[in-house]
Amino acid sequence: MEGIDPNQWQKDTLTMLVMNSGLTRRADFTCSDGRLNKLQLLTQRSDLANFYYFPTDCPHREKNGWKGDASLSAEQMLLNFTAARSMKEWLFNIRLAQREDGALPGIVPTGGWGFAWGNGPAWDAVSVNLPYQIYRFEGDTEVIRDNAAMIDRYLHYAETRRDEQGLVAYGLGDWEDPFEHENKRIASPLKFTDSAQIYDISKKAALLFDRVGLTEQRDYAAWLADEMRTAIRTHLIDSETMTVAGDCQTSQAMALGLGIFDEDELPAARQKLLDIIHRDGDITACGIQGMRYIFHVLADMGEIDFAHQLLVCEKRTCYGHWLANGAESLWESFKAADATYVDSRNHHFFGDISSFFIQDIVGIRPNPDLTSPDEFVIKPSIPAALGHAAAHIDTRRGRLSAEWHRSDGKIVLNIHVPFGLRVNFIDDTFAQVLTEGSYRFHL
Repeated sequence: MEGIDPNQWQKDTLTMLVMNSGLTRRADFTCSDGRLNKLQLLTQRSDLANFYYFPTDCPHREKNGWKGDASLSAEQMLLNFTAARSMKEWLFNIRLAQREDGALPGIVPTGGWGFAWGNGPAWDAVSVNLPYQIYRFEGDTEVIRDNAAMIDRYLHYAETRRDEQGLVAYGLGDWEDPFEHENKRIASPLKFTDSAQIYDISKKAALLFDRVGLTEQRDYAAWLADEMRTAIRTHLIDSETMTVAGDCQTSQAMALGLGIFDEDELPAARQKLLDIIHRDGDITACGIQGMRYIFHVLADMGEIDFAHQLLVCEKRTCYGHWLANGAESLWESFKAADATYVDSRNHHFFGDISSFFIQDIVGIRPNPDLTSPDEFVIKPSIPAALGHAAAHIDTRRGRLSAEWHRSDGKIVLNIHVPFGLRVNFIDDTFAQVLTEGSYRFHL
């Protein structure tokens, strides 16, 4: 605030109004590490501050409906809040903004801006990721049918952008790479991140089309997904070292997270990711695309302790740096707190950590096979530095909750399943199907 002397300040000088659409919180997370609890709070706070009928990029500045931001946050935002109805309305506007050739603008609504700059596969992916996540959490097939023509048209458009290698490179890449200024480039090549995004959304689109009986569209999407995966593996992965183009955290984590490696290649590809992180100084060095995958991938690798270490690290490119510098919402970038130009300090596109907390640390994973929103898997990854962790999701059948804590050198896991849900509990040594009731396991 300007124009007021310090001696003029009173308790009622400034009134703050918190405003957002009337979204209901449907999930939450807490644990023994207050830093993770704060990051969960900041994620939900930034989600709400940036949601007024549709997701925006910051509540105090642009207030634009950037599609890339929403694509990255689609999973965690629909997990944390009852946002599906608003998202479906926004998808209607995205459909209206699509050109006849299938191209999409970077922001919606738009007055025509965003086709020449500010879009690309990572931004356009919201056209698939939103219907995919809404269907996953709600079992809503209407959202697939409503957006099927838009999705199909966009995939055909993306095919026209393929080069002689079968790859694509148009639009924005791994935005907010923390070392772009120093290196004068984004570490992960645009050709990789764009091609990986087209592969991912084509694969998801094939599944969505299959769920509503659109066989011709399904077969085309499946064909394009296979084409993109083959092209990526042929031209952008060193088969000797399992190194992805760019030799960086984003490229390696995305390739692992999206299933671009074959099963027998995973040990070497995973070790390469660890080698890259160690080479970088045991920090996260990703932009928005890499950060969406890296913590999930590390958990899948059995590196949950390392994932926790990276999360709370206070070096500049890590979430812990934000906390150490007084963050009260998620920031747009990992620039130093005293940087000459500081980006927005209320963005949601780095908020997938909330999904990591709920789905990996506590292990509650909704509808993993996209068969029914009443199907769940619980498979916790337990960091050695945490004494306890708990999460819940309010499903259409009631509240599903899981909580684990340490007791006498053991892990005690408590699960409550409401009537109508089917939960597959998976541990390292056994699996068990859980229906209505409360359960206790000693791990």
